[in-house]
Amino acid sequence: MELKGTFGGLSSRLGCTHPVYVGDPLNIKLENHVGFDRARGIFVGLSEHWMQLLKASAFSQKEIEDDPEAVLSSLRIHDKLQRETDKFMLRASTVVEEDEVDNVEEEAVEEADGGHLADDRDEPDFNYRSRPRFHQRRTMTDADINAELKKRSNPEDPRGIYDIQKQLGKGASGTVHMAVNKRTRQVVAIKMMDLNHQPKKELIVAEIDILKQNRHENIVNFVDCYFLGHELWVVMEYLDGGSMTDLVTFIVMTEDQMAAVCRECLRAIEFLHSQKIIHRDIKSDNVLLGTNGMVKLTDFGFCARLTAEASQRTTQLGTLCWMAPEVVKSIPYGNKIDIWSFGIMVIEMIDGAPPYMNENQYRIYYQIANKGKPDIKNAHKLSPELKDFTDKCLQVEVDKRASAVQLLGHPFLRKAMSLKFLGEALTEARKQKETIMRH
Repeated sequence: MELKGTFGGLSSRLGCTHPVYVGDPLNIKLENHVGFDRARGIFVGLSEHWMQLLKASAFSQKEIEDDPEAVLSSLRIHDKLQRETDKFMLRASTVVEEDEVDNVEEEAVEEADGGHLADDRDEPDFNYRSRPRFHQRRTMTDADINAELKKRSNPEDPRGIYDIQKQLGKGASGTVHMAVNKRTRQVVAIKMMDLNHQPKKELIVAEIDILKQNRHENIVNFVDCYFLGHELWVVMEYLDGGSMTDLVTFIVMTEDQMAAVCRECLRAIEFLHSQKIIHRDIKSDNVLLGTNGMVKLTDFGFCARLTAEASQRTTQLGTLCWMAPEVVKSIPYGNKIDIWSFGIMVIEMIDGAPPYMNENQYRIYYQIANKGKPDIKNAHKLSPELKDFTDKCLQVEVDKRASAVQLLGHPFLRKAMSLKFLGEALTEARKQKETIMRH
């Protein structure tokens, strides 16, 4: 089994993997009297602050002259992001600004009747069940939110149910532990969230509702949740293989391995889309693997429901390198943004990292908004089937981009190895990682 290059790949991911929220990046009006002097090739009327941003961006003179509006757009996006980052202590999986809370109220927690989403046909009139549902409001107090969380929680003390074992991860919002149910011996993962360090606690409620109502064999399924003091314990399925990021970072995946992972991920995406749900953060970090070959999609902090009244979204949530062009450009979007992000994840499997990983944020926005389909470093090694598969995922024109249903019928997926052998490959990959990490 071929190995990838060592720690450079790990460290280089750090600038690109944090979830981000950015505001409207187009139709910019930075300030009055800002223009571009094409004769001299310079911006005129920029304040000192914007001049410093331009200098820090390291755009070439040719890039500035070719598309000054795109350059300014990239600067504005970065400045907006930086101000939002300074404003909030970012939660590990969900970052929003105030306007998004209103959108969540109106769209993200709508209850849709089941049924298949016809990606390539006219949007049908959806029928909704009349169910109680939680509406998010910026005016809600912490006590109100806690009350909603308690309604959704098991009243038992989880410490009497679960034997807490090793810590799996840690972030600003809490920790994740492996645990064993003392009654059933089921191994689970428990996300222990400190509610005092959740800037947008309202969204946790919507996330739990989505998890409770949608179960699938290719989704890391919700088990239970508990309200304990100032903590919320969310119990989820446990997969012992870790995230796919380790696999793509340390191992050169074969096409039959890629096809198996792609097929399982697409089954999860197709299910979500059939429930009118957009994941909005598809990437290798959010795909968990089991040594038994299971492949499951996780992290639903960014999920949004599409409704009959609002079949497209305009808010920007997700992780920068995986963002679709229509998201960066603030064009109203639908579930095809998940297909673009999935296509970028396929590039991760091919190249070991997403495109633009070593670029600064200004240039990442610029490249996504203006370049179109990103380059694949190892494109010359791809089979015709895999090349066509990635092309269908990464069409800039949304109408030409394939749906999950269409991709599930693509010839490339016929190469998929059995999940049993995928599990064996993962076990070998973990051994290789441990060997590399020791040296």
